[in-house]
This record gives sequence, structure tokens and C-alpha cells, in this order.
Amino acid sequence: MKHSVSCIAIVSLIFILASEGWCQAQHFDTSYSNFVRYLDKAAQLYFDSDDPSDKNILSHFTATTSLFAEKSYLFATLLEIFENMKSEGDKTYVKNRIEGVRTKEAGKLENMIDITSRLVDTADNKGIQFLGYQIINEMRILRRNIDHLNLQ
Repeated sequence: MKHSVSCIAIVSLIFILASEGWCQAQHFDTSYSNFVRYLDKAAQLYFDSDDPSDKNILSHFTATTSLFAEKSYLFATLLEIFENMKSEGDKTYVKNRIEGVRTKEAGKLENMIDITSRLVDTADNKGIQFLGYQIINEMRILRRNIDHLNLQ
């Protein structure tokens, strides 16, 4: 019984690791959807708020989530194309384009996480803080996904 459970666990781990490189576009698509959801929430809170400092923070949230939704969509689209290509020459071209985008975006994300974190820390409104923490977490997920791209 113990042997069959450990075999099932090992086989499951192998499937997880094997599929990790082939479903990367879905990770970025999920980030895109989350950023769009946070964008909608930030915009709604912005229009519901009368406090200028809350509006300032929420304005930053809407700009940031819009920007990173687009970046997530870009990676999702490029990776989906890459994952479905057959020609090695075409795959090499798209791989180089993805690497170029990754290199260009690598340093920007950490700075935006830092700026957003400082803004969240100044918010008095708990709802705004909670939304800010969700945005920061999604930015960290996006950064991790970019850092761990597997273009084999």
C-alpha cells in the first residue's frame, strides 16, 4: 500500500513538472484576468471615494493594473504562439522576441512593486490597503513567472 501511494506521488510529480513548461501562457493569462479585475475594483473605489489621498492611491492602482494587464497579455500571447509553433526557425525567432521582452521588463517590475508597496502603506482605508496587497501579490506572481520562463 505504501509503495503504490509513493508511486502515485512520483508519477503525479513527473506530470506536474513535465507540464510546467507547456502551460506557461495560461499563467500569464490568469495574471491578465486578475489585473483586469483589480483595475475594475480600483476604478469603482475611485469613483466612490471623496478623499483626495485615496483617489491618488486608487489612480496609481488603475494605471498600474492597466499597464501590467497589458504586459501579462503580451507574454500570454507570445507564449501561446511559441507553444503552438512547429517550425524550428519560427520558434527561434519568437523565442528571441520573448527573451527581448523579458530582458526589457525585468527591472521595471521590482521598482513598481516598491512604489505600490509604499503607497499601500500610506493608505488609511482598509479596503484600499487590501486591494493594494492583492495587486502587489499579483505583480510578484507576474515577476516570478517572467523570471522562470522555460523556453525549451
